[in-house]
Amino acid sequence: MDEPGCSWPAWKFGMKREDLYSKLHDQYNTITSSIQDPEAFHHDVCEISHAASNPDEFHRLLADRKEQRL
Repeated sequence: MDEPGCSWPAWKFGMKREDLYSKLHDQYNTITSSIQDPEAFHHDVCEISHAASNPDEFHRLLADRKEQRL
């Protein structure tokens, strides 16, 4: 991180030099991309909607499925 080529005036913006590869990269150099195509996602939602008995469980099961897919 102390390489001269990686230097930038982070202090000027109340940041740390390593924010270049974390906060700034995540915020300004990435895009959101779908995990599945719409039809496959629909199948997951249908399956989980039949298994879940309340909204909290529905969202928890969807979050679990997302982690499986990733």
